[in-house]
Amino acid sequence: MRVQYTFRASAPWACNPGPIKSSMVSRMKKKKARLEKQVSKEPSHHVHQPQKYAVSFKMEKKKKKKKKKKKKEKRRSYKNDKKQAA
Repeated sequence: MRVQYTFRASAPWACNPGPIKSSMVSRMKKKKARLEKQVSKEPSHHVHQPQKYAVSFKMEKKKKKKKKKKKKEKRRSYKNDKKQAA
């Protein structure tokens, strides 16, 4: 279903639309989504058919692998460096 957009005449850009602003586009998208959701909520006229299978098959979710944290090498103290140099 297509949704027709209508803007109020009180809008400052109603008489001279000019370039479409990104804020307007996002607003229009939100409005469209809201209207489409309303349409989908309306009861459909077909009779509900009983479920064929008693068991519903669910897709198994893939487990996310945990990233291993790399251990930072501790900086040796400068005293040890001096001892090695000497």
